[in-house]
Amino acid sequence: MYIQKLKYFLQLSKDLNISKASSNLFITQQGLSKSMKSLEEELNTVLFKRTPQGIKLTKSGLLLKDHAEKVIREISILKSELDNLKKESKEILKVGFALGVLNALSTDLIQDFQKLNPTVDLRFKEYSDYICHSAVLNDELDLGVIIGPVDSSKFNFQVIKSHIPHALVNKLHPLYKNTSLRINDLKGEKIIIVNENFQMHHNFIRHCYIAGFKPKIILTTGEILIPYKMSRLGRGIGITVDFVSEDISYDNVKSIPLLGDGFTWDITVIAKKNKTQRKVCKSFIDYLHNIGK
Repeated sequence: MYIQKLKYFLQLSKDLNISKASSNLFITQQGLSKSMKSLEEELNTVLFKRTPQGIKLTKSGLLLKDHAEKVIREISILKSELDNLKKESKEILKVGFALGVLNALSTDLIQDFQKLNPTVDLRFKEYSDYICHSAVLNDELDLGVIIGPVDSSKFNFQVIKSHIPHALVNKLHPLYKNTSLRINDLKGEKIIIVNENFQMHHNFIRHCYIAGFKPKIILTTGEILIPYKMSRLGRGIGITVDFVSEDISYDNVKSIPLLGDGFTWDITVIAKKNKTQRKVCKSFIDYLHNIGK
């Protein structure tokens, strides 16, 4: 006896109308009639009888209805418990991503890794870089995927992929003619950049000081689109990353690479120093390297 036939039987016993029941079950009337005929043959009994008032359950039908409801209910409970058992058997991997990193790697990263590793329950969150560092150190995360640099006294780390920061220059600005820029070219310029929740902010300031000047930051933001909009309006020079400029552009703004000063945007995976790494962590790091190529 098939569970599906019992479900069909229960729907028909509820509606007591072939047309209505088949519509509710999204099957044809012929298909429903055939299933009920097969069920009666399996049980060697008549389940429904026709009367001037329509279809009615026989005594056998009433008895089956009572038992079928219990069977379907128990099957539902069993499926739920089996699903929970499958979840419990999965190995949990907790990963934190710095803001912007998932977009740089792949928006399908999580889903694709789960497909390749069905026995792993990958749990992830997005944080600022510094919160991600803290969560790894406090064992709240197994791994963090952040923007370097990294404190090697606290973390084991591997660079997954490097990107080039860009300056967003309005067409009317003298620097617009350049095909590349150095950090020193931005001395005295009005700068629009992401805020202190992003490692890019701190890296830019640090490299400006290395070049011998304090940057003139007029606006910080949590929105990656704002530097583009402000540069388009001629309010200053925006700081961004190459992969963002591949998706966002304005006719009067040139995205110019900042080269030659060691100023890069390095996607880096970190793990707590001296903590034994499980095989699943190593598998995830290998996966990141593959998609970072």
